[in-house]
Amino acid sequence: MIDKIIQDNDIYFIDVVENKIIVNDNYEGVLIYDLELDLIKNMKLFEDIVIYSSFILGKNEIMLFCPENGALVYINVEKYISRVISLSDEQLSDIVIVDLYAIKEEGGVFVDSNNEFIEVAWKEESVNKIEISMISEKYQKTNDKKKSIEQIQKSLIESYDYININTLGKITDIVYENEIVLYNGEKKITMQPVQNYTFNNAKIIKNDNLHFLVILSNCKNDIDLSIITIVCIETLMERDKEILVGDNLC
Repeated sequence: MIDKIIQDNDIYFIDVVENKIIVNDNYEGVLIYDLELDLIKNMKLFEDIVIYSSFILGKNEIMLFCPENGALVYINVEKYISRVISLSDEQLSDIVIVDLYAIKEEGGVFVDSNNEFIEVAWKEESVNKIEISMISEKYQKTNDKKKSIEQIQKSLIESYDYININTLGKITDIVYENEIVLYNGEKKITMQPVQNYTFNNAKIIKNDNLHFLVILSNCKNDIDLSIITIVCIETLMERDKEILVGDNLC
């Protein structure tokens, strides 16, 4: 288990792209870490950025949805380039993007909360509503993530007070403020945050035939204090007892 404490920074967002961990850098950009939790890049984006959600576009690409800023932000974590795509058009100002529907080189089709399709071209920095019949054959449909999550909800979850659900192959994690429930096939373990911390999110990744859980925990008493934890899932599953996340720092 690897832990990294981050101070003087209000970390509320985390995602993983091509084994690079992305977190927000207060309200002005993102920090990118490797799997040893060494900082490899600090990308400044713009002042007062608030990241609502994210979508993995490809091997080294991610899209940040920032509705409070009226923008999408495209980031390439290999070349460390970014593009801010405005949603200021009257028809787009109130959209809430919920899923990635299809992808092609330098473009994607997203679905909003009204089940309308939004075409985004990040090279041209353009956004348009589009009918499903107009989606080009050049696009490749993504996996139906929403459907798989709904199936997990029906089969595993009794309450709906969870923060997030992630699944990769046979592995699923369900994140609550005070618990992470991790399934690997029929095996199940639970994890608890250290004292005075709550879980924010967790992401499953695969590296060198092993699976890892990347966890963000936030301090209850200090919004500018957080812990990032990386733990091998295969190693976790060999234990019978409950896991305390962030215990290495205590």
